[in-house]
Amino acid sequence: MENPLRAIVRYFVIKRLSGDVITLLSVKEYLVDQRSPSEIGHKYRISKYKVRGYVQRVVEKAGSQRLATAIVEKTWRLVYQVQPIVIRAGGRWVCLLCNEEVARPEAHVRKQHKKEIEDAVNQVINKLQTSRKKLK
Repeated sequence: MENPLRAIVRYFVIKRLSGDVITLLSVKEYLVDQRSPSEIGHKYRISKYKVRGYVQRVVEKAGSQRLATAIVEKTWRLVYQVQPIVIRAGGRWVCLLCNEEVARPEAHVRKQHKKEIEDAVNQVINKLQTSRKKLK
């Protein structure tokens, strides 16, 4: 089983690379900022059930809500700095690396860009570890 930190960072990195920032911000606002699913859903124009689903996936990866909150609090800014490789252009999703239109951005990233996922996950975790060492 994958370690909770790596699992959550991987989940967020895939979302970020595929151009989905709403998942990252929704989970952060729920766990860290303690906003309600209804409030978050209204803000991002998604259902409160989607917000709950995103949070549930992250909590399951961590094994507890407390650990999930701690991981999200420490990593969300670092993941947010990852540059998307799929963007929305003129109502279409386009992969900047393949230079092609994609129907399902997240599935495309998962299948076609495993190296980019691993590189971004390692980069986020390394930055986190470096910042911890600086604090000591």
